Amino acid sequence: MERPERFSDLPPAVQAQLAIFTPIMFGVIAGLVVVHGSTVYWILQALAALGGIAAGTEHDGPREGAIRGVVGGLLYGLGIFVAFKATGEDAKISAEPTVALPVVTAIAGALLGALGGVLGARARRGAAGAGA
Repeated sequence: MERPERFSDLPPAVQAQLAIFTPIMFGVIAGLVVVHGSTVYWILQALAALGGIAAGTEHDGPREGAIRGVVGGLLYGLGIFVAFKATGEDAKISAEPTVALPVVTAIAGALLGALGGVLGARARRGAAGAGA
């Protein structure tokens, strides 16, 4: 079994891509979709949640995963809010994105990242034990 990649082992440019650019751009896409319909928006939300867990797996434990998740969640929520407001249109979902959205997505990101951190640390311990 191969050990999962650690975020700290990645080149700085890749770290910036994964931790900053990706959440913002994915949020912008979700923010633009809000004005067209709810089904695709909620699919994007589910993919973002899975991405939050996956990002957490690159860290050693729940604390590091939560830190990564809170940053990613905040940037993701900001991307949604800014892109949605830039359209000037009404949302086609039940709850229109507000300025509070980045706080909600940061909290959710922290929880998902912490879960991923637990899973990643467990996988690395298992891989280390299997390689011994």
